[in-house]
Amino acid sequence: MFLFYKFKMKLFFLFFLLIFIVLPVNNNGQFFIKDSSNFSRSDFRQNKLSNNFLKQLNTYSLNTNLIYSINAGNYFVGIKENYISTINKSTYTNIKDENNLLLYGDYRISQLIQPGILLKHAIYSDDRKIDINQASLTNLIVFSKIMPTNKIQLTPYVGYSNNYQLSEKDNGVIYGIDGNINKINLNDIELNFNGKFENEKIDPRENNLRIANLELNNEISEGLFNSFAGYYSQQNKDFYFEPDSATESFFNISNNIQTRKEINYYIQERMNYYFPNSNINFDLGGRITWRDIDKHTRYILVQNLAGNLDSEIKEFKLDLFSSFDIRLDEFLVNLKMNYSEQEEKHFSKRIEGIGDYFFQERNELEKLLNNKAKQTTLTLNGIYNLSPKDFISISLFHRKLVYDTPSEENFDDRDELLTMAKLNYLRKLTPFFNAFINLEININKIVYIFAERSANNNIKRIFKFSAGGMYDVKRLISTNSAEVSSNYIVYDFEELNPNYKSYSFRQFVFRDSTIIKISSLIDFFTSGHLKLSEQGEFNWKDFSGKPLRYLVEVYAEPLFYYKIKNTKFGIGFRYFELSTYNVINGKNKNLDTRYRSIAPLSQIITDINNRLYLEINCRYEFIRNEKNKLTNQTYFYLDLHWKF
Repeated sequence: MFLFYKFKMKLFFLFFLLIFIVLPVNNNGQFFIKDSSNFSRSDFRQNKLSNNFLKQLNTYSLNTNLIYSINAGNYFVGIKENYISTINKSTYTNIKDENNLLLYGDYRISQLIQPGILLKHAIYSDDRKIDINQASLTNLIVFSKIMPTNKIQLTPYVGYSNNYQLSEKDNGVIYGIDGNINKINLNDIELNFNGKFENEKIDPRENNLRIANLELNNEISEGLFNSFAGYYSQQNKDFYFEPDSATESFFNISNNIQTRKEINYYIQERMNYYFPNSNINFDLGGRITWRDIDKHTRYILVQNLAGNLDSEIKEFKLDLFSSFDIRLDEFLVNLKMNYSEQEEKHFSKRIEGIGDYFFQERNELEKLLNNKAKQTTLTLNGIYNLSPKDFISISLFHRKLVYDTPSEENFDDRDELLTMAKLNYLRKLTPFFNAFINLEININKIVYIFAERSANNNIKRIFKFSAGGMYDVKRLISTNSAEVSSNYIVYDFEELNPNYKSYSFRQFVFRDSTIIKISSLIDFFTSGHLKLSEQGEFNWKDFSGKPLRYLVEVYAEPLFYYKIKNTKFGIGFRYFELSTYNVINGKNKNLDTRYRSIAPLSQIITDINNRLYLEINCRYEFIRNEKNKLTNQTYFYLDLHWKF
C-alpha cells in the first residue's frame, strides 16, 4: 500500500511538473474549444436518470443509466454510470452483468490550462463457461487540457491501470496525449485535426493506440466545396486465453497471451456543389482504404502444434460515390451511383521450427478465405406533385455484386443482381381523409459460377400491393391498410437435386389503428391485425403451386385511457392467436398447432414537461396450446427517464 502511494505521488509530481514548468501560462483572452473525446464535458450536458426493466418469458433484463454533473465556476465534476443485467431462466439460470462507471473532474486555472482527474471502472461477469466470463478494468488518470489558442487543444495524461482477465490481475502505468485542431484557416483552407497517442503497460501485457485524423476543407467558388480527409489508426491489444495442457506445463504458465494488431488508414477526396438558387446539386467523392490485422500467440509449443497457425489479414477497398439532386417546379429527383472494389488476403505466419509441409497445409487453408468483390449500386428517388391533392413518389434500387475467390478449392464465386422498385400514390380525398396505394417489386438473382455450388442458383421474387387510408376528425383518428404479398423462390436446377425445391409464400394482412376521444379525460385506443399466410411448393414455368402449410394469426389490443393532468392510466386486454395447418393434397387443412393468449393489461404513462417520463406496462397472459393445456405468463415493462 505504501509503495502504491509513493507511485501515485510520483505520477502527480511528473504531471504537474509538465504543466507548470515545461508549458508557459497565458492568461489573455477567453478560449472555447471542442473537448477531447476522452476528456470531455460534453457527455454531461444534461443531468438525467434512465431505467429500463423488462420481464418477458424467462428473461429478465435491466438497463440503468445515470449522468450527473456540477459546474460551479471554474470547477466541474461529473459522473456517468451504466449498468446492464440479464437473467435467463431455462434449464439452468444464466446471469450476465456489465457495469461501466466514469468519474470526471477538472479545474480551470486559466484560459490556457485546465487540469483534471478521470476514473474509469468497468466490470463484466457471465456465469457461462466461455473464454472470458469475468473481466474488469480500472483506470485512474490525471490530465491537463492545454489551450494555447481558441482553436488548439493538447491533453497530456498519465495514470494507473488495473486489469483483471481469466483470473489474471495485471497493473501498471497508462499514459498518452490527445490533440485537437479546430477550423484553422490556411490560405482559404480550413484545417481540422484530432489525434491520440496512448500506451498501457500492464506487465506482462501491453496495449497501445495511435490515431491521426486530418480534414482539409476549401470553398473553391461560391457554392462549390472541396474536402480532403486522411485517417490512420493502429491498435495493439493483448488478450489472455486458456492454453492446452502441454503448453501450460512446458512454459509454466496459467494463461497464454494473444496479441491482436490492427491498422486502418484511408484517404478521401470529396467535392460538393450546393447553391440555394440552383436546380442542380451534386456530390462526388472517392475513398481508398487499407486494413491490416495481425494475430500473434506469445507461447507456442512447436511439438504440440495441432491447430491453425497465427494469421494475418490484409484488406484493400476502393469506393467511388456520387449524388445528384434535380429540382424543378413540382418535381424532385435524387440519383446516387456508387462503385466499390474490395480485396481480402489471408496468410499463415511462419514459426521457427515447423516443417514446410505443415506450414504449406495451414497456409492453403488460410488462402481459402481470400476473396475479391466488385459492387455497383444505382439508386433513384423521385417525388412529383401532380396537384395540390395528388402526390406520387418512386424509388428504384439496383445492385450488382461480383464475388471471386482465387483459391481452386473455394467454390463460393458468384454473381448477384438485386432490383427493387417502389411506387406510392397519395390522394387527399377530403380534408379529413387521405388514401394511398403502394406497389413494391423485389427481384434477387444469385448465380454460383462453379458446378459444386450451382444447386444454390435461384431467383427470389417479391411482389407487394397495399392500399389504405387515414381518417382524421375532431374525435376520431383511424388508420387502416390491407396488403397482399407473394414471395417466390425458384431454383435453377431443382430437377437435378431433390434437396432444393422451389417454394412460395403468400400472405394477406389487414391492419387497424384507431383512437376515439370519448371525452376530455377518456380515450379509447385499439390496434390489431389479421394475417393469412400460405406456404407451399411452386412451379414458376406453369405458375402453379401446391400448398403445404397454412397459418392464421390474429392480434387485437383494445385499451381505455383515463387522463389526469400529465398522467394516463390505461386498462384493457391483449388477444393473440396463431394457428398452423398442414394442407393435405393441396386442399384439406388439418390443424397442426394452436397458440392462444388472452391477457388483461394495464399501463401508466407520465410525461411532465419533458423532464420526467415514466411508462409501466403489465399484463398477465393465460395461454392455451393445441392440447388445451393452460399456462400463465407475466409480462412487465418499466421505462423511466428523469432530467434533473
